[in-house]
Amino acid sequence: HIAAAQERAGNIGALASTLERIVELGGNQTEVLVQLAKVRTRLGQDTAAGIAWVAAADAAIILGALKDARAMVAAGIEAAPGYLPLRVRQAQVASREGEHAAAISAFRSAADLAMGTGQLDVARSALVQLRRLRPDDLIIRIQLAEVAEHLKDDDTERFMRDVVRCAVRGNNQGMALQYARRRVAYVGQPAFEARAELIELQRRTGDHAGELINGRELLEQLLEHAEVEKATELLQRLVASNPRNVDLVLQLADLHAAVDDLRQAGRYYRYAVTLFQVENRLPEALKALDQLAELS
Repeated sequence: HIAAAQERAGNIGALASTLERIVELGGNQTEVLVQLAKVRTRLGQDTAAGIAWVAAADAAIILGALKDARAMVAAGIEAAPGYLPLRVRQAQVASREGEHAAAISAFRSAADLAMGTGQLDVARSALVQLRRLRPDDLIIRIQLAEVAEHLKDDDTERFMRDVVRCAVRGNNQGMALQYARRRVAYVGQPAFEARAELIELQRRTGDHAGELINGRELLEQLLEHAEVEKATELLQRLVASNPRNVDLVLQLADLHAAVDDLRQAGRYYRYAVTLFQVENRLPEALKALDQLAELS
């Protein structure tokens, strides 16, 4: 009765206080919250209005009235377009309703507004949802990686790897290489897995010089850390890309011999002998033959 009288009298400030008091006393009925939101809007209090619209929508969601919640959020956004939680709630309601396109649009708006206002934690959450809804969208993954890096997020390296792999799937080799290098720089040494992925990308894109330089450096460190299996896999790829590089071939033969893989060791020693002969490096060819003989 008091609220109705205040509204008839046009005492909007007092009406807002009364409605707030009703809510505080447990009167979280949707109708009261909607009325409060409208009153706050009439007073030009956009943030307070946004809070009330979100509370009203949440009350409707609890009751399972998603259609009503969607209408409340839409009204709230019209009244307070800069209130970020309304954008987030709009996306969440659309997602719960199974409205795929609407959810994508709403999460996109929420992410853009959050990034524009410097609320990067909210932007991260919205971008994670967008990533789930749009599994092949490279731009979303780039934005998520950048936001995570700014936040010093524990998942930054994983998000960077996601950019690389999404770019590879989309045949965007330039972006894949850019983020592979960025990932290596971010992780720091030893970064075996990140560096191996960069080297593999260089192989795929035909950058054999870069592959060889980075590959040899990584190979040395893998061996220093006794990562023999990883070193062998890397060396096999380097030999595949540089089949006439006899030093790599001989090193691969030595590595197989060191782990008693005599069949593979023999294969690569024989190949090294042939390459040494082609290059007229006869003393080294004879030494490789001796190593081959020692296997048997």
